Amino acid sequence: MNDHLPRSHRPRDSPDRPRCRGGRNGARTRAAEHAGIADAPGPRVSAEDYLQLYDHVLDLPAADRDLLLGALAAAPAVARDGFAQDFGLLAPGTATGAAADAVAKQGWMCCFSGRYYLHSAGLLGPGERFVVAVLSIQPRAGGWAQARDELDAVASAVGGVLTGAPGG
Repeated sequence: MNDHLPRSHRPRDSPDRPRCRGGRNGARTRAAEHAGIADAPGPRVSAEDYLQLYDHVLDLPAADRDLLLGALAAAPAVARDGFAQDFGLLAPGTATGAAADAVAKQGWMCCFSGRYYLHSAGLLGPGERFVVAVLSIQPRAGGWAQARDELDAVASAVGGVLTGAPGG
């Protein structure tokens, strides 16, 4: 995996860049099959798919695992499109925020079917003990702030139960 680093971290390959459905030349399907995800993903990805992917990452050789988790941990606080990534598992002041050693991939999309899609999936707790995926589809009526608040509350409750931190 390390020999792919220079190619995969060019700006045009940013994880914040929109992707076409299904990935380039079936890459998404091949990655899912390699990770052992039972149903190669179609246009939608489930929470179970995220959990299986993180389990796969944790089972990688240490150098590869550390490369991927380090890249997640180094993600900017604000994405290139201006969207702040401090929500869900990374929300400050929650049972899953920085104090809980969380590392996560954040996802957001607006307006398909008049709804917001806001997702947070990753690892939390000392030693990446817990794999968590919190996915939401919410009406646009409340705006992004309400969507973030609701996802933060769910992530905090889940994280609190798992880590024994307040909020669970």
